[in-house]
Amino acid sequence: MNARSIPEISTSCLLMRKRGDSNYGHWLVEVMPKLALARSQCHISGLAIPLVTGPINDVVSDSLALADRIGTTPRFALDSTHATFFKELVIVSGATEHGCYMSPLVVAEVEGLASGILGSGRKRLFVSRRGALRNLANEDAVEEALRADGFHIIHPGTMALREQIGIFRNAEVIVGVMGAGMTSISFSKMGAKVINLSPATMPDTFFYFLSLHKGHDYREIRGANLSSSPSWDELFHIDVEELREEIASR
Repeated sequence: MNARSIPEISTSCLLMRKRGDSNYGHWLVEVMPKLALARSQCHISGLAIPLVTGPINDVVSDSLALADRIGTTPRFALDSTHATFFKELVIVSGATEHGCYMSPLVVAEVEGLASGILGSGRKRLFVSRRGALRNLANEDAVEEALRADGFHIIHPGTMALREQIGIFRNAEVIVGVMGAGMTSISFSKMGAKVINLSPATMPDTFFYFLSLHKGHDYREIRGANLSSSPSWDELFHIDVEELREEIASR
């Protein structure tokens, strides 16, 4: 209401925004597939994307480069605090409802990004969240045990999108702390074993839905927060032997 100068976009524009769209998982699964879904129904000549900085900006750019078959579609980066006037705005809804529903159509579109990208050959991955608020209190012990079992430790936050796609493509067993980095299980093999580690207090079905559509053998191991608080953004502890038994139970 306080805006004095409102930019006008006259082209037919697709809204590629949602709450949390600066998060890797939200963008990749809940926003990016809207492009193909919209184009299956109507003409799209512009993309309204989030105005973001840092690694997620590279993810947005790289994923659109892989998904946008036209390749020259204009992009309009929108600041969430500013108003914009659209002559025609196309909105896709109903493909996902976070925590409630995820259409197999969006997973198929994410899978399609991997077309033509070679796998690294890594079979066993541990997806680290080292340095994040929600993380393993005993990560050193977990990493030591997993290395001994032939796991490769990766830090997705430091990797480009194509690199992440390549390293997940051949994975047969993936262990990781529940968080954005685990979204790349969508690039892994059908039937892979996925073990998600999380605080007992964290309610989230996002990765279960992804694995369901991929036909994964999906498991969760939950641990208690060190502080005994109900938060799911704190250090928590996982029993190393329980994890090793779960890996071997296939």
